[in-house]
Amino acid sequence: MKITQVMYYKAGPSWHHDQFVQDYDLLLLITDGKLRYVINGLEISLEKGDILYLPTGTVRIGLPTKEQSHSKYGIRFIPDAGDEEFSMLQAGKPVKLASKRLPFLEERVATLMQHWRTKDMYYLPMCRGILLEVLSHVSRELHKGVNGRDPHFVYLVRDYIYEHYRSPLTVKELAEQAGKTPSYLITCFTQAFGSSPLQFMHKLRLAKAEELLLSTDRSIEEISLELGYCDSTYFYRMFRKHHGTGPLAFRLHV
Repeated sequence: MKITQVMYYKAGPSWHHDQFVQDYDLLLLITDGKLRYVINGLEISLEKGDILYLPTGTVRIGLPTKEQSHSKYGIRFIPDAGDEEFSMLQAGKPVKLASKRLPFLEERVATLMQHWRTKDMYYLPMCRGILLEVLSHVSRELHKGVNGRDPHFVYLVRDYIYEHYRSPLTVKELAEQAGKTPSYLITCFTQAFGSSPLQFMHKLRLAKAEELLLSTDRSIEEISLELGYCDSTYFYRMFRKHHGTGPLAFRLHV
């Protein structure tokens, strides 16, 4: 698998683009807002949490969406014969998924883009590895479908974290929301999303921190407070642990 481009877009309501034919495979992750495409002659609407895979040869038009801005990640790549285990790549047609794992996928794709931009040693295999991980999780969601076996309460907790991730959440509070014991919640949540509830919260905070560092001139302290880190030193430590560099160095070198 060869990645040819990694992009992050923020677009206003008037965003659009004319018809063209892709000469690459494209994976889109919608992180906010709504947008519309015409794909091979059929109109499709996308919103926050949606994933769209478009194979080489797709005819695509971008349509403006009244009073709706949007943001998204895009990964252009060329699959090879070794990727045949991903049925979505072999089908040769567009695939849309309303993902239940947006914060996790957003964090992974943001990390992929960081490696792509910095181009550190071995960045290409690291980017390929993350893309394969993302494709694996997307394929798993597609395979499970809407009647998957994950207990319903983990999605209620996930949504609660998504709405309150800037608050000082505790496992006890989240377990009370679910009506479960803390240990049972941690076990089920980790099985469903690949991380514990609090790890999930920190990943969401740090993915947002990366976006704010790249798209605003706010100070590190302001970003730290906005994301629920009352102690900026702790924010520095968490960011470095997650990204391998401090927030200021990340802003200056990306």
